[in-house]
Amino acid sequence: MKNIAWLIVMGVASLMMVSCDEPTPEPTSSLSFEERMERDVDSLRDILPQRIDSLRAVHNNQELDFVEDTSGVFFVIYEEGTGALATDDDIAFVYYRGTLLNGITFDQNLNSLPFQFIVGANGVISGWNMVVRHFREGTKGYAFIPSPLAYGTRARSGIPANSILVFNMEVVELR
Repeated sequence: MKNIAWLIVMGVASLMMVSCDEPTPEPTSSLSFEERMERDVDSLRDILPQRIDSLRAVHNNQELDFVEDTSGVFFVIYEEGTGALATDDDIAFVYYRGTLLNGITFDQNLNSLPFQFIVGANGVISGWNMVVRHFREGTKGYAFIPSPLAYGTRARSGIPANSILVFNMEVVELR
């Protein structure tokens, strides 16, 4: 039953995100890492206030706000966990749904075992290592990851090059 509720929340959140206007990315072939980061962070600062309104509606008008990490990653916590914060070398077990800004899902693991990775290692995109350090065990939230901290200029299956990625994630366990 808990997974069904989780799927419903994820589906409604995705639908709400599709309705938001998405910035048109500039050509990036000549932009440096820093210029791409600046472009994506500025885009996120512009669109996140509207996204927060949509997320509040999904989460029963719960008071939500986004936080900007010094790395350029943004996150919103809608259910704070009670466990320890993730630190380097912890093994994090995470349920997630990854979408593009337009709400199209490119990956998820909601119907399987939690994804596990070593915090601080090279096994995940750098944006995940940055945001998971803000999530306690049991925390549920959204991560908005600028393209240079995701896959950058490389396209991946279902992910166009230079895509800002959105993850609805739950850190279910830290070891």
